[in-house]
Formats: sequence, C-alpha cells, structure tokens
Amino acid sequence: MIQINAKKNSFSKKLFLPNSNFLMNFHWFIAMFFLLFILVGCNTIQIQNPIKMNTWNGNYNVEITFQEPNFDNPQYDTQGFYRIFIDQTREERTTIALRSQKREWKGKLSLDRHLLRIERWELDKTTKNYLRAKNLLQLKPSQFYVTIKEGKLTRIHYILENQGTSFRREINYFPDK
Repeated sequence: MIQINAKKNSFSKKLFLPNSNFLMNFHWFIAMFFLLFILVGCNTIQIQNPIKMNTWNGNYNVEITFQEPNFDNPQYDTQGFYRIFIDQTREERTTIALRSQKREWKGKLSLDRHLLRIERWELDKTTKNYLRAKNLLQLKPSQFYVTIKEGKLTRIHYILENQGTSFRREINYFPDK
C-alpha cells in the first residue's frame, strides 16, 4: 500500500502487516474466513449411484420407473399407472401412485431383444375407473426395443416434463464392468 504524505511532498511505502489486533479489522476477518473456507471446506463429494447394487438380488432383470419431478399442481395430481406391453403378448403395469410420485415395475424377461409399448392410465374422478389418458399425455414414441443382457439389471427411467407432455428416457445396465 502506498501512502502519500502531503506535508513532506514525498512518497513512502507503508507495509500493512497484521498485528495482534488484525482480527478487529473486518476486512481481514472476512478474507481469512474465505481462505479458511476454501482450504478446508472444499472437498470432492461423491454422488452415489441412484441404484444401490447391494439391494439388487437378481430376482428381476428389468426395472422401469416413471417420475414427474417438476409436477407442482395439486389440483391435477391424479392417481394412475402405466401399462407395459411386452412383445405384443404380455401385459404388466406399474404401481399406482400420484403423478408427483414415482411409479415403477420390476420383472424378469428372457435374455433377448424385446419390444416394449407404454400406455398411461389415470383415475377418472367421476366414474372412479382407470381410463387410458388422452393422446396428448401418452409417451411418444410409445414403442421401443430393449435388449436384456445376462447378469445385468436393465434400468429404464422415464423423466416426464412439461406437465407430462414431453419426456426423457434413459436406459442403463447395472452393474458396469
């Protein structure tokens, strides 16, 4: 820090070294706090895999989940499920839950390539029956192929967005080798 001395009309360097009262200086306190935060507080955090492999016992080899994490309208949070058609011959369904909750199905399929088709079904409040949702709310494309591999869990995860009108599908195989 350079200090201008007006009386002598000369320049002199003033070194600002912290003395015993340096904690009283607010700026030094803040600087030391952030330095301490950076040195001690910043470490890497390991994000665990969303599926815990020690809970997978091999009784099923396919897991399909549906989530709508940004659904925030309690008035339209209706109960429903997804029907899963496998190879156009077998029909399964997910757990019944609200749109804001996770819906899932776990099952065992043969080691092969399978055609899956997904349909959304919702509870009609007036008739108290489950009805196929409107075409606008159906997943498009509703059909896709998935390959089941030996010794691996095939995890298909749907993340629905924009009030269920668009989605992102992720297919993962666990455990990774």
